[in-house]
Amino acid sequence: LGHTANFASAWSPDSRWLAVALPSDGSISGLERIFVETGERKPLTEPPEGQRDGQPSISPDGSAIVFLRHISGNDRDLYWQPLSENGEPSGTAKRLTFIRNTVSSPTWTADGRRILYSLQGHLWELDPEAPDQSVKVLAWGGIPDASPRFALSHSTGRIAFEQAIRITDIYRIDRSEGGTFGAPIRLIASNSMDVHPDIHPTGEKIAFASGRSGFPAIWICDADGSNPYQLVSFSGRPGGGPSWSPDGNEIAYDSWETGPNSIYVIPAAGGQARKLTDDSARDAAPSWSRDGKWIYFTSNR
Repeated sequence: LGHTANFASAWSPDSRWLAVALPSDGSISGLERIFVETGERKPLTEPPEGQRDGQPSISPDGSAIVFLRHISGNDRDLYWQPLSENGEPSGTAKRLTFIRNTVSSPTWTADGRRILYSLQGHLWELDPEAPDQSVKVLAWGGIPDASPRFALSHSTGRIAFEQAIRITDIYRIDRSEGGTFGAPIRLIASNSMDVHPDIHPTGEKIAFASGRSGFPAIWICDADGSNPYQLVSFSGRPGGGPSWSPDGNEIAYDSWETGPNSIYVIPAAGGQARKLTDDSARDAAPSWSRDGKWIYFTSNR
């Protein structure tokens, strides 16, 4: 079928038709209705050019359908489309979220009043009448920034979900006075992802990003990997790029806490972080200038 990550189907309440995202002329764009007995196909949603819809979920009473609209790459948001009594689209689709991230698995609750969805390591719930008031229901665990697929049983209220676990360790390679390199030595390890190490200017400490606590965070440890402690944590998608200032007093990092990546600086001893860039662009991977007066970073601005 192609674009398999986007493919999903949903039954109408009367089981007469399916809402699907199927290839049409070599690509996937809007959702379609496929009638089970005849195989007839009718358009259901019409995304803008260059975008596509997927992962539909029809409300228990058949009055609306919620789905993902892929805006670009992994950027996607939830949309809600009202349906007539015979399942035809009625009115225009309404955008429910403005996350532009890896939202997954929109699912109606049994009473048809709420929508559950997966995002950045958490299960969320929203009311389509007040979509800006989404509430975290539970933490999935596994990879902190993952948005696992899940299925809800309306009869029991139980949820089945997938959990991805990725383990990444940080290694050290020593160089002798003669310039030769030794074998890699595992330095920082846990049952989660330990990444983006940066060594303190004096070589005494290492800052790194890790999900070892169950949530992504910036950590600091001694040069030999001992005595790790958490400097700052994130509630959703992990921040990264910890970078020591030349005097070793501050650490710069990027975070998705309030929207697309922004650059922050926090005292290395702990305290209140300062936000240096706004949410209008994706700013990441900060690095200090040698005199400590500037911070360089990547951006799509």
